[in-house]
Amino acid sequence: MLCIFWIAYGVIHSALATSKVKRYSTDRLGISEMSYRLFYNILAIVTLLPLVYFGFYKNDLQIFKKNL
Repeated sequence: MLCIFWIAYGVIHSALATSKVKRYSTDRLGISEMSYRLFYNILAIVTLLPLVYFGFYKNDLQIFKKNL
């Protein structure tokens, strides 16, 4: 599940960084480039925080099983 979340984060993060999306937001939505950059960074941080929490602070998450 964690891997799927990271892939989704990467796809969304990369899609929002494309020049096509930037151009759409500045032309059609009327957002300035500086505002888009701020929105992009805030969104990246807000969506990254749950991933970090899920990856580091969940004690019951077991990726590899120990063979004893």
